[in-house]
Amino acid sequence: MKTFVSATAFAAFVAIAAGSAMADSSKSSTGDVRLTGTMPAICEIDVDTKNTAIDMQEGAKKQVVAEITETCNDHEGYTISFTSENEGKIVHGESGQGIGYTVSYDSASNSALDKSLIVNRAKEGYGVEHDLIVDMSGSNDRVAGTYRDTITIQIAAK
Repeated sequence: MKTFVSATAFAAFVAIAAGSAMADSSKSSTGDVRLTGTMPAICEIDVDTKNTAIDMQEGAKKQVVAEITETCNDHEGYTISFTSENEGKIVHGESGQGIGYTVSYDSASNSALDKSLIVNRAKEGYGVEHDLIVDMSGSNDRVAGTYRDTITIQIAAK
C-alpha cells in the first residue's frame, strides 16, 4: 500500500524541521575555566665549609671559610643574615679569652659580628654563590688550646 503525503503536509514538515535546525544552531553557550596555582616562597642556602682552621699565630688574611649558595624565589627579594655565637670573637674553650675577627660577604666588607650582619637582595635569586671570608690578626701571645666560634647563616624572604 502506497502512502501519499500531500504537498501542504510535506511543506509544513520541512518548515518545522528547518525551524528546529535553525533554532538549535542559533543557540550558543560559553564557559570559562580559570587556572590558578600557588607557588610557596622557597628560600634555601647551601653552606660548603672549607673545614679550614685559623692559624692563631699567623692569623687569617682574607681566608675563605665557606662557599655559600643562595636560592630564594620571592620576587620582593630576601635577606641573608650572619650571627656569631660569641659576638664576633673566636673564644678559647677553657680560659674564655676571645679574639675579634671580621667577615666579608659579597658587598659587605670587614664587618664585625658583634651584632648581626644583614645582606639585602632586591629580587629573587637562584644559585647565587659568594664566599664567606674571615680576617683576624695573629699573635704569639695567646693561651694554648682550641678557640671556637659558630657563625649562623640564615636566609629569609622579605
